[in-house]
Amino acid sequence: MAAFGLAPVAHADIDDFMADLLDPAAWGTVFDPGYWNGLEPATADLAALFSGDDLAGAAVGTDFADWFQNDIYLPLHAAMQDWIDSPLGSQINGFINPLFAFGGSCGLVCNGIDGTETNIDGGNGGWIFGDGGTGWSSTDDGVAGGAGGAGGWLGNGGAGGDGGAGADGGTGGASNWIGNGGAGGNGGAGLDGLHAGDGGNGGSGGRGGMLFSTNGDGGSGGNGGDSVGNGGTGGSGGNGGVAGRAPGIYAVGGLGGNGGSGGNGGSADGIASTGGNGGAGGGGSQSSYWWSRDAGSGGNGGDGGASTGAGSIAGDGGTGGRGGMFAVGTGDIDGGTGGSGGNGGGAVGDHSTAGNGGTGGLGGAGSAMGGGRDGGAGGNGGSGGMAVGDHSTAGNGGAGGMGGAGSALGSGRDGGVGGAGGDGGAASGVASTAGNGGVGGGGGVGSAVGSARDGGAGGQGGDGGVASGAGSVAGAGGDGGVGGMSGALGASRNGGAGGDGGHGGDGTDGGVAGHGGAGGVGGGAVLAASGHGGSGGVGGNGGASDGGVGGMGGQGGEGNNSSGWMRAGGGGGGGGGAGTAGPGGDGGVGGNGGLGAAGIGESSDLGGSGGTGGTGGSADGGIGGVGGKGGDGGSNPLGAPGGSGGNGGSGGQVGPNGNGAGGNGGNGGATFQDPGGKGGNGGADGTPGTPGADGAPIPDPPA
Repeated sequence: MAAFGLAPVAHADIDDFMADLLDPAAWGTVFDPGYWNGLEPATADLAALFSGDDLAGAAVGTDFADWFQNDIYLPLHAAMQDWIDSPLGSQINGFINPLFAFGGSCGLVCNGIDGTETNIDGGNGGWIFGDGGTGWSSTDDGVAGGAGGAGGWLGNGGAGGDGGAGADGGTGGASNWIGNGGAGGNGGAGLDGLHAGDGGNGGSGGRGGMLFSTNGDGGSGGNGGDSVGNGGTGGSGGNGGVAGRAPGIYAVGGLGGNGGSGGNGGSADGIASTGGNGGAGGGGSQSSYWWSRDAGSGGNGGDGGASTGAGSIAGDGGTGGRGGMFAVGTGDIDGGTGGSGGNGGGAVGDHSTAGNGGTGGLGGAGSAMGGGRDGGAGGNGGSGGMAVGDHSTAGNGGAGGMGGAGSALGSGRDGGVGGAGGDGGAASGVASTAGNGGVGGGGGVGSAVGSARDGGAGGQGGDGGVASGAGSVAGAGGDGGVGGMSGALGASRNGGAGGDGGHGGDGTDGGVAGHGGAGGVGGGAVLAASGHGGSGGVGGNGGASDGGVGGMGGQGGEGNNSSGWMRAGGGGGGGGGAGTAGPGGDGGVGGNGGLGAAGIGESSDLGGSGGTGGTGGSADGGIGGVGGKGGDGGSNPLGAPGGSGGNGGSGGQVGPNGNGAGGNGGNGGATFQDPGGKGGNGGADGTPGTPGADGAPIPDPPA
């Protein structure tokens, strides 16, 4: 059998394996580069193996760390457990282990005992091999779960125990050199009552081993207790536990753990009662310091508790946990995804208020130092809760989380995409108000200091909630997120595109429609960039209304400038919403193009084109909406032609009382050269819009 069992371990070889394991002379070959699958010491390139190149004898498409975990450690772990449970192993271990049962360990080769009510923490595994014991899961109200025991030199940490009612879960046990961290225990649910108890927090995950190991997941938070009675309060959900972290600077090939989910808030039933807030999601962990695998994701926030009764208030959704990151060194991985925000609780009753959606978690950085890939995507915002009742108010959507940087200090690749904003809650009732859509998260920067590629795109804004009822007001669409910079200081390419604005909510049964959200501004690119600034996002469409005024379209986001070859254009304006028996909504204004930056005499570096104005809303029984003005073209003060102005939006379609006016064209960008950018055309349909003026030459600077 190969030294230390690094060939696949068969059950028939267990005696030979144990002989190798207890023979120190056999251990040294593990660290000889020529040992690995016939590789010669002089030509072995371990760095290439760790960085993801296929290893001879390993499955195609897997990297070294995955190969080691799946083909070496897990079969070895299974064989060792078989040895412990075998008659021969039990006989030998029963004689040897008591001689080494000190320092909290059960012996040399053994599993730690599980926790009990009288000794709640799990015991530690053997010095050489063994898993930590599982922490006791509490059956007593208010009593926390026990911690998992630590694994041996080889072995997994034990899982933390679950908490009793309203109590926290236990911490997962740590591994030592090679092994996986234990999962944190779940928090206990809060007790019911007029003023209900909060849920317990999830336990933290245990740290993984130093080599090719996995950090433990955090436990989930407990749900809050429910309340029944006037003036009662539902319990808040517990927070999710954070994942285990890499054990130190020498950790190699680790896999990040995921954060636990937040608990849901408890409901409330009664006049002037209050639902509980959802718990926050736990943060994902860093994967490792060198040659990592995947970083962990953040946990989702818990939902807010619902409320029923006049004047009641529902709970807000919890915040999503941040994504994990790859800490240092080279790795072919992305930053962890941020958790989604929890949804706001719904509210039923006159003058009631629904809960807001939780904010999405931040995306993790591809690397804190260098060698990262893409930043993690930001988590999506939670949806606002719906409201039913006269003069009720629905919840707003939560903001999307910001995308992670490709690298915080060294070289990276692309910034993470911002999370989408949550949708606003719907409202039903006389003079009710629907929720606004959440703002999209900003795109992550490619790299804060070193070289990178592109900034991340901004997240889309959430849609506004629908309103139904006389005098009700629909929610506005959320603004799109700002595009990320390509890089703050080092060489890079393009800025990220701004996110599109969310659509305004519709108004029905006499409700007023909401306006569309503005498109996000495109991300910038620094002087050393080879590309262009990001384009602006498109404005959201206004909502339609049956019996009221259609919503106005959102303004397009402005394109950003850079020092590269081409300027980014502005985003188009959103279309106006249709009106029935009332005016159509006006189209949104197109975004302005970014500035040009070419040197004197160059002609390739145009200013960005302005965005097209939005189309005015149609009107069945009213006046069509006015088309939006086209965005102005970007100027170019250093020489090349300015950008063209955007075309004006078309006026609203024919209604019994006339057409909407066409929008005015945007102005062309100014420049030192003659001519300037071309002005946009006026909008069609209805009263013609005024064409935009061509860009005027800028006088030469004084000598």
